[in-house]
Formats: sequence, structure tokens, C-alpha cells
Amino acid sequence: MHVRAGLPLLSILLLVVAACGGSSASQAPSSAAAPSVSSAPSASTAPSGSAAAGGATLHVGMRDFTFALDKSSLPPATAVDVTADNGGEAPHTITFYTDSAYTSKVAGADSGSVAAGASKEFSFTPPDGATVLFFRCEIHPTQMTGQIDVKA
Repeated sequence: MHVRAGLPLLSILLLVVAACGGSSASQAPSSAAAPSVSSAPSASTAPSGSAAAGGATLHVGMRDFTFALDKSSLPPATAVDVTADNGGEAPHTITFYTDSAYTSKVAGADSGSVAAGASKEFSFTPPDGATVLFFRCEIHPTQMTGQIDVKA
């Protein structure tokens, strides 16, 4: 009787130990992935990244009149695949510009309207010579603005 009662307890203990061991192992790839993100601008390391043909990726969260970008910079003259996720209750957009007055749009760098709870994907290439790009929500242009560096 005691052996049967201890068997489930031993199974649970082994699962906990395995889960703890798996957690540290799963952290190693994510920390290994972080340098590839920071080295993504380098064309020599791009093939090991997740973006096709040496491109870059950018995830943009839009919620409650704020943007949350997963990067602080983009590589110059490199295609960027953008995913814009709207986790808020209002529709939003994200449009990139080369100037802080928001008069010169970057070609192809516009999500269009993204409904609440929806997401859209688009791609663009930062223009040659750009060192910073400005972005805003076209629906809430004074509330939702920001900028991102363009650097190697």
C-alpha cells in the first residue's frame, strides 16, 4: 500500500524537477536569441536570424493610446517586417516618417487602420541616410507618437 501511495508523489516530484531543469534550458536559447537581435543589423549574422533574406523584424503593440516596440533601433537600408498588434479597444495605425513634423512618409511604412483586437503586417525599408524615423497613429496623431533610431 505504501509503495502505491508514494508512486504518485514521486511522479509529481520528478515532474517538478524536470520542469525546473527545462526552465533553465529554455532560458539559454532566449538569451542566445537576444544577441542575434542586437546583431541583426549586421548582414553577416542575418542568415541565422528569423527574418527572411537578411531582413529585420519589428513588433509594435498598440494599446490605450500608447505604442510598445520590441526594438529601440532598426538597421539602415534593410527590409523590416512589421507586425502591428492592437490590444486596445480603439482602432489605431502606425505610420513612419523621416521628419518630426510628420510630413514625409516612408514608402510602404503604414499599417492602415488596425481594428481593436486585430493585427496587421507590412514591410518597408528605412530610406538611405535616415538616422531616426518618427512614427504616429494617424487616428490619434497628437496622443500616439514616437521615434526609433536607424543605425548599424
